[in-house]
Amino acid sequence: MELGLGPYPGLSGPPEASDWTHVRQRVLFIRSDFDDLPGLPLNNDGQPLTDPYLYGQFGLVNNVFFDNSDGQTSLEFTLVPDVLRMPQPSGHYTDLPWVTALQVEDGRDVAIRYDSDHGGTGLYNPDNYDSYVVTQSRGMDGVSAYGPADRGGA
Repeated sequence: MELGLGPYPGLSGPPEASDWTHVRQRVLFIRSDFDDLPGLPLNNDGQPLTDPYLYGQFGLVNNVFFDNSDGQTSLEFTLVPDVLRMPQPSGHYTDLPWVTALQVEDGRDVAIRYDSDHGGTGLYNPDNYDSYVVTQSRGMDGVSAYGPADRGGA
């Protein structure tokens, strides 16, 4: 009788490696604003999410994933160079119970349009990434919404 008390309790061997956790993950970072709240989004400390600030944060986040996966997972960030305008004013997103899903959907749509308007290379199309982040600020509260890239229903 197998009691599963070895190095992998309850399993007949080590768990299989996941394709998601043992590879380089490509992440698109989308900064967005609103007609009624224009400009660079702010972090929770009220600092603008400038390119240099974000690239520093990207390095820190990548290091956490890399270190905690024994060097098997890394994140490669691409930053959309411009702040993208959301289609609705900020209040539209704060008054809904499904805010995060709507932010992700609208942020994805504006990024796809941005990519198309800037040569259609796919560099800023969220569907070409493993995941993406849509960030925006409302006053002094930094808000981010995360979405998995659409992989054709996968």
